Amino acid sequence: MNREERAFVEELYRSMLPSLLAYGRAARYDASVVHDAAQETFLVACERVETVMAHESPEGWVASAFKLILRRAGQNRARDLALLERLERENLRADAVKSDERDPVLLYGDLAKNEDFRLLCRLTERGCTLAELAAELGISAAACEKRVQRARKRLQKYFENS
Repeated sequence: MNREERAFVEELYRSMLPSLLAYGRAARYDASVVHDAAQETFLVACERVETVMAHESPEGWVASAFKLILRRAGQNRARDLALLERLERENLRADAVKSDERDPVLLYGDLAKNEDFRLLCRLTERGCTLAELAAELGISAAACEKRVQRARKRLQKYFENS
């Protein structure tokens, strides 16, 4: 990205970020989801800077991209929560053991040792954002998002096969 493109994206970011965040809050999305979606939107804008610059309304392009990314992020968070609830229900049915502590090893057995499962738990139970999780793992936000997508797919296959 050259200086002109960088300045263009920075100006879009400065001018549009407050309104994008306000839109996400007004649409009643979780604040961490809104923030992650805004960051991802500008990551996509950087990746496609030539398209955005050539667009008749760059602000409209960014707003549309944000809405799509935000909707997808909200759906992913809801799907993650549903998956974890399903895990909990299935394991509670299998084990009549009830405990005041929510020890993942007791609730989920071998699945608690599964890296994919632990990754999704960080996102949903602890409420981590993708950016926080990426920092924890020492990877980029884009790599973290890819890792989460792959974890979801592998866990869905796990349940389809069990």
